[in-house]
Amino acid sequence: MNDQLKGQTKWPEQFAQAGYTTFLTGKWHNGAESALRSFQRGKAIFLGGRGAPYRLPLQDIGANRVFENQRASR
Repeated sequence: MNDQLKGQTKWPEQFAQAGYTTFLTGKWHNGAESALRSFQRGKAIFLGGRGAPYRLPLQDIGANRVFENQRASR
């Protein structure tokens, strides 16, 4: 993540503050902390950079807004 963006409000955070439910799936480039701050739920999230395309580490954002169900893609 670009350190200049650290602490900046992301679009999903603004939507959540406006009352929308936010959901993340796929690749997130802005770090784990901002993902948990920006989204209420998420499924099959990849936070890393490059990796083996068939063994990428995935995780979900659960109801408590914590990462859970960590696994490798297949």
